[in-house]
Amino acid sequence: SESPPKFNVVPKTTTQQPGSKVKLRCSGSPRGAKLSWYHNGQPLSSNPVPGVFVRKNGKKLIIERFQRSKSDHHVGMYQCAVTSEAGSIISPPAYLHLAEIAKFKTDVPQKVKVLQGNTAIIPCVPPASKPAARVQYRHEGKWIRNSTERILITPSGNLQIANITLDDWGLYKCAAVNPVTLHQRVTNTSKVKIDGKLNQHPAQIVYPPSHKTLSVQRGSEVLLECVSSGYPTPTVTWRWDQGQLDTAKRVLDNLLLSDVQPSDSGIYTCSAENGKNARVKVNYILTVTDSSSITQGPEDTATTAGLNVTLTCRTTGSPKPDVHWLHNTKPVVLDERHFQQDSDLAIHEIQPTDAGMYQCVASNTLNTAMAQAWLKVEVPKGYPTVETSPSNVATEAGEIAVFACKISGSPEPDVQW
Repeated sequence: SESPPKFNVVPKTTTQQPGSKVKLRCSGSPRGAKLSWYHNGQPLSSNPVPGVFVRKNGKKLIIERFQRSKSDHHVGMYQCAVTSEAGSIISPPAYLHLAEIAKFKTDVPQKVKVLQGNTAIIPCVPPASKPAARVQYRHEGKWIRNSTERILITPSGNLQIANITLDDWGLYKCAAVNPVTLHQRVTNTSKVKIDGKLNQHPAQIVYPPSHKTLSVQRGSEVLLECVSSGYPTPTVTWRWDQGQLDTAKRVLDNLLLSDVQPSDSGIYTCSAENGKNARVKVNYILTVTDSSSITQGPEDTATTAGLNVTLTCRTTGSPKPDVHWLHNTKPVVLDERHFQQDSDLAIHEIQPTDAGMYQCVASNTLNTAMAQAWLKVEVPKGYPTVETSPSNVATEAGEIAVFACKISGSPEPDVQW
């Protein structure tokens, strides 16, 4: 009997070193289901990629030597499809990335002058890296690889040194390390100079130099940086335009938000004052994004030819997901019988060719979510059925072209072209 296809294992996004051997896995049911693979939307069976091999009846995709070049492009999107007598479904995209790290975009030596007892900040914007680079610093030949109670390597890559003393004077280098290849990029030297003259200085915020807009993913940890200077040492406070900062933690003068949710979005204000001038402040405009999710997917449906069916798909996510539908892994062509109502798919006057597997695909900038349903179509006895469809014909000018179309049904159907 027919059984709808399902995935047991789907390929996962991964980042690999150049020259490494890569394995992607896929398995499905029911027993005897056929597995096939796609690269950048094209079936590998008809569009093979050099160096890419499908093994064990499709359960493994192997790249013997992962590389990226004009003639041998292994990076990109991979998907697995499962086909049974009921129809076909395709897996969410899995991306294969090449581990690499670029050079620093800006590499200008910096001079950092800071009042003794204040917090110094050495800005460092890590270069583009897959996966994200790990940042460390070298001070006078000694490596600073981890944060301490007084020294903080921030997620953005900056180095903050609180309660700075003359021992912190000297030369600093920022290094970014790719965690997969261990390839390291190092900036030019930054020089930190300590001003030991404790004259009165008005409060100012030295980082960030202006208001910042941040977009972060739900569930992540966010450090809002705020570094001030002045003498006496300024007092730093934080405010949130949406309410109390009950769960936020202070790390030095920075604000740490853990497990952020969309409800944590808003404007966060860092203020500094030391009594020598008006309060100074800077704003962070924080937006929390959320992965695409299907909260109510379509259900398996049995219907009769000629009736109408609506397949349901309810989604959440921020940004709002884009939704489209697949029928046996192919995009549903919207026409006078197939149309999308918000994210639902309506099919009018169901035909036997509408039978098969349907997938709702919801995508935003973070991910792709998919849900499936099996549409079974019962054809009443005598229902008009297309047994032979017209096919392409090659002919010459002046000759007769014949398109064949065989229809069965009782009573005999009326055929129109």
